[in-house]
Amino acid sequence: MLFGRKNDNADPVAEGLAELRHKRGLDALEKGVVSPDTLERFRSGPAHGDLTCNEFLLTREAGGEQLGMVMGSSFYKFNYLGLRGGSRPTSSGELSGLTGAMIEARRLALHRMKQEAAALGANGVIGVRLTVKRKAWDRSHLEFTAIGTAIRLPDYPPMADPFTSDLSGQDFWKLQKAGYLPRGLVFGLSCYYVATRSSTMQVLTNVWAAGQANQEITQFTAGLSKARDIAVKRLRAETEHIMGEGTVGMEIDYEVEENEYEYGNTKYIDLIITFSALGTAIIRNPHVTPDPAPSSLIIIDLASGGSGPLRNAAAKETHQ
Repeated sequence: MLFGRKNDNADPVAEGLAELRHKRGLDALEKGVVSPDTLERFRSGPAHGDLTCNEFLLTREAGGEQLGMVMGSSFYKFNYLGLRGGSRPTSSGELSGLTGAMIEARRLALHRMKQEAAALGANGVIGVRLTVKRKAWDRSHLEFTAIGTAIRLPDYPPMADPFTSDLSGQDFWKLQKAGYLPRGLVFGLSCYYVATRSSTMQVLTNVWAAGQANQEITQFTAGLSKARDIAVKRLRAETEHIMGEGTVGMEIDYEVEENEYEYGNTKYIDLIITFSALGTAIIRNPHVTPDPAPSSLIIIDLASGGSGPLRNAAAKETHQ
């Protein structure tokens, strides 16, 4: 049925099965478990992933077995606390409610991806792509999606809480060779509101010639720096929480939105800054002996006119 009208050519049996699958998916989501259809898909065919050919081969060389592509998602509606309705915060600062909601949306997407990996008996997920899409019809609706490839490692039992990593197959191979293992994806985020001062507005609007000269808008610069400091601090706290020895593969991103309004017959342009930092926390792998460091490579220039066994042998071979 579409827009209140029934499709006479529709197969009632197929419609009933589709409705049943949809209901089972909603029930599983509300219970926080993997849907039966997803489990059936895992059992119905060969393992598949989104690794490139090189990534697949290097992952195999590192001992990893590809089990399948896993995914988690979360559609979230965010309340901007009436910022677009004409109200004005009295001072700059972090929007704690909005920050917490965005962190929770990312956590849900990653958690659901890890649930699918655990259902496959995986030890971890590599090549994770965490994307955020804002819907054109409503800027307050965001879609968070996490997609990666579940793998199994030798001599490791299946894990209820598989590790996650946004490292490529090549980087995973390098970590294994060096005796390290991903511990988990860590991220920090901050939504920071910059309430524009009157002096800043004078610069922006050229009032009293204040904005005619080239100059830095220091309040906006300070706001971005503050959002960054808070986000990185949260990332470090997450790394310490999961006992990571460090973070690699860092990705930094930020978005700046304008909140334009009038207050007391004065036009203001405030900023909403969303700053995020994402990386992979790593630990030493007790099951792997690191490869020895490569020895120095000695290069002899045979074309410089020098003498010696290699020079003489090369000259003899050329003469022959």
